[in-house]
Amino acid sequence: MKKVIVVGSVNIDVVYKVDKLPQLGESIRGYDLMKLPGGKGLNQAIACKRVYEETIFLGCLGDDTNLLKNVLLKDKINDKYLLKSNTSTGTAIITLTNHDNTIVVIPGANDEVSIEYIKDNISLFTKDSIVLLQNEIPQETNEFIIDYCYNNGIEVIYNPAPARLIDKELLKKISYFTPNETEARTIFNDDNLENIIKAYPKKVIITIGDKGVIYYDNEIVNIKAKKVDVVDTTGAGDTLNGILCAYLAQGYSLKDALTFATKGASIACLSLGAQAGMPSKEIIEKG
Repeated sequence: MKKVIVVGSVNIDVVYKVDKLPQLGESIRGYDLMKLPGGKGLNQAIACKRVYEETIFLGCLGDDTNLLKNVLLKDKINDKYLLKSNTSTGTAIITLTNHDNTIVVIPGANDEVSIEYIKDNISLFTKDSIVLLQNEIPQETNEFIIDYCYNNGIEVIYNPAPARLIDKELLKKISYFTPNETEARTIFNDDNLENIIKAYPKKVIITIGDKGVIYYDNEIVNIKAKKVDVVDTTGAGDTLNGILCAYLAQGYSLKDALTFATKGASIACLSLGAQAGMPSKEIIEKG
């Protein structure tokens, strides 16, 4: 059994619905405006924590955090290691339309998740850890963590969302790389997903929406998603990554961990908002 350390972002999600996306220069009517807790780091930590108690979250809270503090209390996320900033909390502006979404992220306090902050908490990073990273904190911080973990025999799962170009040498230092299909095509500059996963067997795991996930292990493995009546896909990828870490930390095989994670991500789509539908272990294993 290992502990999971999620290092990542904290956001307030501003969510609204439209019937169609506006074109450049067009004004349209939106509705159902909400403010919800989010951030890929916090989302993934909560998804993991609901399944596995041994979860630690490292990130930065801004000065407008009452909503987020309530979330931390509800999901028993220990704020002992969280950085506090006078900067505004990160913000994600999420547009929902036709059972899908677009997201614009404004980093805010997330940019303060620095190398120095990680060094202050480096004693947490031990061989009995699995570390989960995303791309809503500075890239130099991610790279410092990856190098440290590689040099100290610590597993790293890197979820490269939102997509940005990365040094492919990093892939040699991590255990698993979990882009969605759009991110994979951008990062690898290749539209053929099969080529990508074949080049990185049992390392690159690509999420493909309602078709589940694919990776390569002597053959193409496709773990299908659970069929559900989708309400909101926001946070589905975060749910998958958090649950994947939770099961890997408990000693499950990659295939079994992904089977549970894919099921959990589908269940999360039954509720509005990134965190509301994230399931418990009991719901995942019963569903």
